[in-house]
Amino acid sequence: MEPSELAAIEAACRRALGHAVAPQSAVPAAGGCIHACYRVHAGAVGLFVKLNSTRYADAFAAEADGLAALREAGLGEGTDILAEAARFVAARRN
Repeated sequence: MEPSELAAIEAACRRALGHAVAPQSAVPAAGGCIHACYRVHAGAVGLFVKLNSTRYADAFAAEADGLAALREAGLGEGTDILAEAARFVAARRN
């Protein structure tokens, strides 16, 4: 993951949480055949991040909506969407 990508994820998560989140590491993870996936460690906050080009912005928005719907239905326990942007979706792992 590029430093600029990590900085964008940090800024989006800071807006969502209302306080600074400083990612210390990003480790590649399984979980996507289209997007690059990472486990990002930011102190007490663990994130699962999917990253790709802006041409997938609609896919990221749809994924965030789907995860929110699962959570509302009681099926997405343990996952909070913290940030969704044109190039990534970041979810907190509880």
